[in-house]
Amino acid sequence: RGGMLVEVVGVDAEGDPVRSAWSLVAEGGDGPMVPTLPALAAIRALGDGSLSQPGARACVGVLDLDRISREFAPYRIATHLSTSARQ
Repeated sequence: RGGMLVEVVGVDAEGDPVRSAWSLVAEGGDGPMVPTLPALAAIRALGDGSLSQPGARACVGVLDLDRISREFAPYRIATHLSTSARQ
């Protein structure tokens, strides 16, 4: 079993303080697949034409989390997202 937690704090679109946490748990030895899945999502996006900007650039924002999460389906990978007002 492997896992990770990503937590961010900041302000939302209205300027209110907010905290978001995203967690992932991979069961039964599926953890090593996790780093490969964003690349697989990018390859699929290139293949279907939805990722068509040529050239080298930062990958932030190129694919949304939903697109990457679809690649988790064949594996025992679960995620959870929580967002709350920050005090």
